[in-house]
Amino acid sequence: MIGLVDLNLQKAQKTLPPPNLEIMKLAEYYKHEENKYCRLINLDETEFAGYDKIYIFSENDNCIDIPEALRREPNVIYGGSAFTNKKYIPFENELIDYTFPRPAIYGNFLKEKYHAGETEKRIEHILDDTYYRRFAGEKELPIPPVARRKRVYIYDRDFFTPGWERIIDDIAEHKPSSVNFIHPVHFYKLSDFFKVRENEIISKSNDVFLDINIPLQDTKYMLRTYKNKLLELIMPRSQIFLSLGGSYHYQTEYYKNFVYKMNLLYTLWSNRIPIRLKYEEPTLGCFDPLADLSRLIATWSASHLRKTHTIYEYMPNKSKQENVLAAKEQARILVEKFPRQNILFMQTTASLSKAGRWIK
Repeated sequence: MIGLVDLNLQKAQKTLPPPNLEIMKLAEYYKHEENKYCRLINLDETEFAGYDKIYIFSENDNCIDIPEALRREPNVIYGGSAFTNKKYIPFENELIDYTFPRPAIYGNFLKEKYHAGETEKRIEHILDDTYYRRFAGEKELPIPPVARRKRVYIYDRDFFTPGWERIIDDIAEHKPSSVNFIHPVHFYKLSDFFKVRENEIISKSNDVFLDINIPLQDTKYMLRTYKNKLLELIMPRSQIFLSLGGSYHYQTEYYKNFVYKMNLLYTLWSNRIPIRLKYEEPTLGCFDPLADLSRLIATWSASHLRKTHTIYEYMPNKSKQENVLAAKEQARILVEKFPRQNILFMQTTASLSKAGRWIK
């Protein structure tokens, strides 16, 4: 017997996330190729003697908390980007990667969720939607059958590489309701971002990061060329962000990225483009010295588009006094690294000049 643990779905509170793609593939592979019974394991179970293997998967970077009883099992295999530093590692048996994923393994679990209050409509979507990963290492995988007027979920973090339009066109021929992405989508060129946003089948609800990295002195040309298009696409509540945090090898890179993104934020704000910041957690082995401050500023940027707040209101899981002390300490360190302006975060969108900058 094969045990399967979908940490993201097991720990979901209000809304059920899409099922884990690799768990669906494993269930299909073991059932049809090795004639073995597979079942989803609940996190409150404590007896695992009957299992040949137990696979634990998580795509959510913050969802890796596993009960002690499961951690002690010797036959556990971990997978998913939460355990692999945000990288997809193909199966040693490539037949598993090439297996079409089917959500049948989730049937009983979803019924239990339904009785616990989850809407029947959402459960029907999960059982009928299409799930797809484009790449397993360097191999491009085939597109599974696409259901008409149902969602398609794509699991790659790097889907938008050459050839992506061909894939989307093939999917669109089957007329799904939308194409959605499990992970945030990163764009390094505005032209790529515009091309994707113009594609009607790709959902506009996906989290998008504009990782443009142009010299600040060149932003005038960028805005002269693309301002109207950016104003058309970016609204105060759009899921389009500039990123703070991320993964760097050297701490100085976090400081430089912070200052650059703050300057870019204010430059866009001064041109009435209401983009927000969002924090990205570092991968394992990377340490962000401005993590708390960056989380704080990311939340502040969203609220600041509606009304002005002090940044110290937003430090999560801390008392008000801890908020102030932690943010002030990280701000002090930042000022030491970049001493050109000692008063931080006090500009407003109304006070910015046409060439608004955070640090001048």
